[in-house]
Amino acid sequence: MISPRVDVTIDCLDDTHMAEYLQLQPKGQESLIHNRFSHGHACFAARYEGRLIAVAWATPHRVNMSPYVSLVMSLPDNSIYFYESFTEPGFRGLSIQVALCAHMMRYFGAKGFQRAVTGVVPENEPSRRVYAQCGFQPYKMIRFVMAGPYRRLLPAASRIHDR
Repeated sequence: MISPRVDVTIDCLDDTHMAEYLQLQPKGQESLIHNRFSHGHACFAARYEGRLIAVAWATPHRVNMSPYVSLVMSLPDNSIYFYESFTEPGFRGLSIQVALCAHMMRYFGAKGFQRAVTGVVPENEPSRRVYAQCGFQPYKMIRFVMAGPYRRLLPAASRIHDR
């Protein structure tokens, strides 16, 4: 198990922590966050000396992979989707997201989930490293072409290997 290089506590947030969440993620839209909670999404949090410094979301439901891709994905039974992790810039590189991810894997494993899935853009090397340290392996790359408002998904390789 990888431990963060600072002493953090990990817990779950709910919508009563909205002000605290929005301090960490000021771009977060309050209505979007309320909607996630009302639809059963879980938000895990890491705290340093009581202060919220990192979050990561998870859901077993159908998900919008990313507004960048505009792709909706249904999950197989017993699967959980990890998404939108964020760490305060001053705490990055300290394995906090790795600790959050490992906690989430144990939490959802104990609830009977057998598979965790995530999506990371290839250019996001820090997130790719975090998920690799948690045991995730690249499986498929989603490719698409965009021209103005038009988007077209391209066929994906059946399995890819990390570079």
